[in-house]
Amino acid sequence: MSSSVLFIKKKLRHSTFLFALFRSCYHCVLRLKQTVLKKWIAFASRRLKLLYAPFAYFFKKRGMYFAINCAPGVGHVALELDYLYRLLEEENIPTKRCAVLLYPCALSKGAYRWYGDDFYLMTYRWFSFAFFMPLALLFPSLCIDIGHSRLTWFEKDSLDRPSHPTSFPYALYQLDYFKDGNKRYALSFALRKKTKERYFLKKQQQKAIEKLRAAFSFSQNERLCLIHLKEGVGNATGAPTDPHSYLPSLQFLKHQGYTLVFVGRENMPTLFRSLDVIDYASSKHASFENDIALFHIASLALVGGSGISYLADCLGVPLLYINSWHLAFFLFSEKTLMLPARVRVKKTGALLTWKEQIELIEKSARDRDDLDLKKYEAVNATGDEIFAALLELLNPTHHDSHLFEQFYSDYHMFGTIEHSQHKISTYFLEKYPQDSTPYAHR
Repeated sequence: MSSSVLFIKKKLRHSTFLFALFRSCYHCVLRLKQTVLKKWIAFASRRLKLLYAPFAYFFKKRGMYFAINCAPGVGHVALELDYLYRLLEEENIPTKRCAVLLYPCALSKGAYRWYGDDFYLMTYRWFSFAFFMPLALLFPSLCIDIGHSRLTWFEKDSLDRPSHPTSFPYALYQLDYFKDGNKRYALSFALRKKTKERYFLKKQQQKAIEKLRAAFSFSQNERLCLIHLKEGVGNATGAPTDPHSYLPSLQFLKHQGYTLVFVGRENMPTLFRSLDVIDYASSKHASFENDIALFHIASLALVGGSGISYLADCLGVPLLYINSWHLAFFLFSEKTLMLPARVRVKKTGALLTWKEQIELIEKSARDRDDLDLKKYEAVNATGDEIFAALLELLNPTHHDSHLFEQFYSDYHMFGTIEHSQHKISTYFLEKYPQDSTPYAHR
């Protein structure tokens, strides 16, 4: 082996080591900052009421409010900001009288660039969040709780939901049970029903949109279909997605003239490259700000069990929501069609009934919403199921409303089903009759 090759290999190993060291140091510093911030908020919100009292008086005299408990996740930021806009309009409170306390992270910065001008202030920096959060917790009458997750800064919130201390860095407490989280969804979806034709997050930031178009050479009339799948397991995703199951649908969409764009932060499967799928997820342009811009101009989205689905749901993009095992945990929009994953018992190989699957998530462990992979396995949608559901989404006449009405009648009391307007694929409902569990071994 030549000396030049050895030299290059040595340099590459050295560079890899330096990068890993830098990344490790970065995460250590981040965890330290998160720990210090959480401890400060816990201390200040118990001990510094006299210090904060003048500030509380200032904001109360001006009729100001603090929106808190927006979790730092893509789906939560989208859903909870949408809820805040609707709630402020319902209560006839101008947005300029509301300060939105977002946990400092890249998501918050992206949200600030899109929506920050609408509010009195929107935090995305460490110092501002560290200053205002204790003030909000010390004077809860100034607060608007917009949280939809089980994580909360309140020991006992306005909905009187029991909680316990949490190890998560971006909250002090966690709701005890999954079903308690549904109370906020019920309120949120009730507001959406009143103004379902309006999409409050739809805001024409033309500079951001045109910048994104220029980066990928998208034309004004180009029909974009956003593609997303999950490589890993967690929360609504019980098993990694087989990218081959997407191929029939992607080939069809390509033939129909859609430009396919891979979104999220997963690695794009190499087999998608043969269909000229644009790899936005791994590009230098991938950011929450540009995620919002992409969903503003998208015509269609195919999304796995992930919070990014709420960008489509809250921005009115027709959505095929794929492979979520949370069968009773619906999104809201009538433009959303769900193709769930089934759950199978590992020991027997039998699929759970719909009711058993629904109850499994409602009785999930105290600290997690994940599937118990020691006892169960998720059975994701096949290529023919995804393609059939896609045709239903594109052509609503393919959807048999009677089947879903029967499902709704039997299970509306679970999860968020009663409050939602999205539907489940007819093909899925036909393939898995609700009173039996066929296809136990697929």
